[in-house]
Amino acid sequence: MANPPRDGRRARTWRIARAELRRRLSAIAVLLPLLAAGMTTGSMAQQADASIPLMARAAGGTAQYVRISIGGGPAVPVSVDTGSAGLYVFRREVGPEVERTATPIHQGYVDGTRFDGYVGLATVRFPGTSLATTRMKIGVITQVSCAPEQPRCPGSDQKPGVMGVGMDTGGRLASPFAQLPGPAGSGFVVDARPGGAPHIILGPSAGTLARFRFVDLRPGRPSTIGLPSWDSGSARGCYRVNGEAAACQEVIFDTGEWDTVFDPGSARSMRLGPHGFLLPGQDFELDVPGALRLRIQTDRSMYIKPKATARSNSGTLVFRYVAVAFDAQHGRIGFE
Repeated sequence: MANPPRDGRRARTWRIARAELRRRLSAIAVLLPLLAAGMTTGSMAQQADASIPLMARAAGGTAQYVRISIGGGPAVPVSVDTGSAGLYVFRREVGPEVERTATPIHQGYVDGTRFDGYVGLATVRFPGTSLATTRMKIGVITQVSCAPEQPRCPGSDQKPGVMGVGMDTGGRLASPFAQLPGPAGSGFVVDARPGGAPHIILGPSAGTLARFRFVDLRPGRPSTIGLPSWDSGSARGCYRVNGEAAACQEVIFDTGEWDTVFDPGSARSMRLGPHGFLLPGQDFELDVPGALRLRIQTDRSMYIKPKATARSNSGTLVFRYVAVAFDAQHGRIGFE
């Protein structure tokens, strides 16, 4: 059979090339929306400056609760505790996707409350956002009690669970915030100041962090989940009452504790009520050099107790006046 004319071969080659080009363009047209959707979903899940609202349990109360969903369960409130690490929720609040393990839990808090239960595995989601943790360990509470030395503790199985978001990831359980993928897991800001809309920023951007003045923290215990670990209570602050110097000591900035507790040192001018708290009408100061200078006058809404202690606790008082940034990426805490 004779070969086709040279011009015919060129025409057929061109037709084949055009057909192949159309096929590839059609494939790209199909893939582009899928890629765009995937990129949008990923960016939403890992965005910086994601905000979730902080709520109070009752009108006029302290904003310290957020809503979460555990293992496909209902949206439930939990208290946000920057002074501990790990999520502890009651068995009735978890969903069907929680996997029970054979590991028991025994968790205690400074107010004397004791939790017993088991470790579960679940994904934690924040309703109203696309944010979700990786599959993580949680504490499922089956029993609440009081420590023997604090028999009148406020522990109750009718209260919300506790979401410890401290930056030490070296314990059995770790903060859900730390286990968010991407930028959202790099740190957070608690802004509970009255007069605005209390909220938490997850994964604060460089622009957001630029508004804060920071102090460095010590490394925490070696992480059990391969993430940065910092001792959230290793910032040092100095206290004064009525102009008289009290102790300079480490401070834990703790949303989970109502009382402010500090070592009075040699200060003697303070006036105390029958339960050991500062009476109203006194000047109270906390200075964290280079980062925070707080000066307030005490009133009846404040529970500030001088007590010999190695590490002081800010309680919720500081959060009334400043926003606090917990930067897990750089190991520091800041104030605005």
